[in-house]
Amino acid sequence: MSVNLGSTFRFNSTLLDFALSADLHPLNKDIDFGRKVHLGAEVGVPLLRGMIGFSGGYMSYGVGVKVWPFQIMAGFYSVEIGGKFQGFASDRIVAEIKLFDFAIDL
Repeated sequence: MSVNLGSTFRFNSTLLDFALSADLHPLNKDIDFGRKVHLGAEVGVPLLRGMIGFSGGYMSYGVGVKVWPFQIMAGFYSVEIGGKFQGFASDRIVAEIKLFDFAIDL
């Protein structure tokens, strides 16, 4: 069981998209407050998207390309594997490929 608190602001237009997000989790665990703080920003133009964030004491960043029917994203981040805030980091990579990702607004 985890208690979380978060919020996101998103702006979308034809030429520019951006999003700002912040959340605290897990609020009900006895860990350093710095490990509970997660912040992020995303900026995109029609074909390219950039992402940057701060998660649990470490920076994260990534890029994405959207050319229909593909959407490809790759990111780099670190997670705490020690017991203390910024004690021992493990670097990770995440990649995602979406095929035929679309939405229908009614």
